[in-house]
Amino acid sequence: MILNINKIKFWILLNSLNIYLVLYVAKVYQLPFANDNIRLITTIILCTFAFFGIFEMVFIKQELSKVYSVFLGYFIFIFCMNIYLGQFNLTDLMTSLFFPIIFLSSYAIFKKNRSIDIIGEIKKNQFIMLLVYFILYSFVRLVANVDYGMVTNSIYYQVLLFPFLLLIRKSSIRNIGIMLVITSILFSMKRAAFIAIVVALLVYLITQNSSSIKKQFSKTRKAITLAVLMIIIYIVNIFISLFNDTNIFNRFESITDDGGSGRLEILSIMIYQIKTSGFYDVIFGHGVFTSSEVTGGFASHNDFVEMLWSYGIGGLFIYLFIYGYLIHLAIKFIRNKYRYSAVFNASISLFFVLSLFSQLIFIPTYIGYLCLFWSFIISDYEKGFNKEEVI
Repeated sequence: MILNINKIKFWILLNSLNIYLVLYVAKVYQLPFANDNIRLITTIILCTFAFFGIFEMVFIKQELSKVYSVFLGYFIFIFCMNIYLGQFNLTDLMTSLFFPIIFLSSYAIFKKNRSIDIIGEIKKNQFIMLLVYFILYSFVRLVANVDYGMVTNSIYYQVLLFPFLLLIRKSSIRNIGIMLVITSILFSMKRAAFIAIVVALLVYLITQNSSSIKKQFSKTRKAITLAVLMIIIYIVNIFISLFNDTNIFNRFESITDDGGSGRLEILSIMIYQIKTSGFYDVIFGHGVFTSSEVTGGFASHNDFVEMLWSYGIGGLFIYLFIYGYLIHLAIKFIRNKYRYSAVFNASISLFFVLSLFSQLIFIPTYIGYLCLFWSFIISDYEKGFNKEEVI
């Protein structure tokens, strides 16, 4: 039996990322199996894959795809800016670089594996991970009765596994996964997560028909699907209200009173601070993780504002450039009737909504799942699997 080295690398990459993130959640939940040493080992593995991938593509093969160049450029820019701004703290450096590192490492691995060999494993493993996160979150909230900021925010691990669920062809399993995510969101009462999932699902349903030769969902089926989903959400929300003093729809009603959990006030402070900053700070930024110094200990809860504050106009530009290139790919996928076009569109909408109302790229955790998803989808398309086929 001949060992498939690339398949082994794929397994190491996927399990390293999943182990890293599960152990991070375990630490947040204060569970006994939390282990920082193992998490450090998985971090080293992920970084090694990224750096060897960069070395191979830049110096050995000397062939860089456009998307790889975009994320590599982001990596180099953020690294250089951290050094330039004198932020030599290794933890802060790795936190700000986690976003590109996961994409660069996974893309380099996926390019070497046939999609047909790994798509089934990806869907199966990530569905299992969803079950793990759902069970852990349910245990901590319902059994251990633990409820504070980081515990509530941990539902984003489930939210960012959502694109992987849409890859599943068996509708019963896919729908179970979607309902588990929605149930966790309703129980957490995270408005940004709820908006993100609803928008992503709508984008998926709207664009799915135009990107699939089989046309699985007619307009009538889409309307029925949405209606049934709304009814289920309403019923689940009533049930969850028995455990909580309020529910997510009441929180939406109170948004004018709490200003989006203080987000509007924080954003107004950040915008004022940026407007009154010196020319040098506007161009080069104030440094990563310094926004809390002017907001009374709170992050800006907006990646666009955070990038402008941390890395200046250059940082905001390169961040917007990533968006621009992802949208460019989405348009290309639609035109070429790429089989995963609608799912890719849903992932971009997730990225945008959560970046707008929360934070992703400055938190070295659940953004990893979005990077893993993008790297698979883009590498799959580049390898020529751009027509509908059963896998």
